[in-house]
Amino acid sequence: MKFKLSKEVKAGVIVLLIGAAMYWLVYFLKGRDIFNSFTQYRIEYQSVEGISSTIPVYIRGLKVGTVKEVSYDHKRDLFDVVVQLESKYSIPANSVAQIFSADLLGTKAIRINVGNSTQILGNNDLMQSEVATDILNYLSTELPALKEQIGAVLLGLDGSVKRLNAILGAENQENIENALAHLSETLRQFRSLGVWLNNETPQIHAILSNLNHLSEALSAGSSDIEKTLFNLSAFSDTLRQANISEAIHHFDLLIRQLQNPDGSVGRLLNSDDIHQNLARLLCNLDSLVSNISQNPKRYFRISIF
Repeated sequence: MKFKLSKEVKAGVIVLLIGAAMYWLVYFLKGRDIFNSFTQYRIEYQSVEGISSTIPVYIRGLKVGTVKEVSYDHKRDLFDVVVQLESKYSIPANSVAQIFSADLLGTKAIRINVGNSTQILGNNDLMQSEVATDILNYLSTELPALKEQIGAVLLGLDGSVKRLNAILGAENQENIENALAHLSETLRQFRSLGVWLNNETPQIHAILSNLNHLSEALSAGSSDIEKTLFNLSAFSDTLRQANISEAIHHFDLLIRQLQNPDGSVGRLLNSDDIHQNLARLLCNLDSLVSNISQNPKRYFRISIF
């Protein structure tokens, strides 16, 4: 005997399947999973911009739940966010639920920064909250300051361009051309100097070699130089220790005595009588020599036996 279902039963079964599928689809679209158990947590935010139901919740990049409900408490001026996470994930009490941008377009999501507390949050417990600064928020806060800085840079650039135009004006072109010509001439002279140095390299090497030999000779005779310097130093010390002032005083007295006309040496040096007597003596000697030359017999007698 075959078991046959009536058309009414078949229709009823199909309706039930469709209803179950619709129920599952609605929950799926809400981000809920009817096949797993969930634990709910409450989070309080001052701002929930971009947060709504079905927003995913992550732990280190792994989706572990969704946002179930977002409401506003006007008495406390706070937003109450209810998230449901799979019950198999235990959340420490010092964990933080952080709102962040999931992509460059600014799509918001919540991630759980898991703490290290040994105490585990239970169903409907309050979790700590935090809002991360994303690129758009950073730009919105820093853009005015950046705009002012860019304006200052543009003003400085404008001034630099104006000064450059003034420098490159028609009245200064001749000066610039002259400066460039002088620079070119200087470079040419440097090149000529380089060529001359290249050609004179053997002579330069010879001069350096001679200097090296001179340095070696000075180094070898350093002992003699040190002796000479030592002797000069000893002579200087002797002069410094000698009573030079007294010797100068005696020499000064001697000079004064020589210049004194009352002294013997002074009269000898300063009197004209001595000079005249010497002149007469020389004259008489000259006459005597002449007389002897003319009449030698008068003064000398020569006898032969």
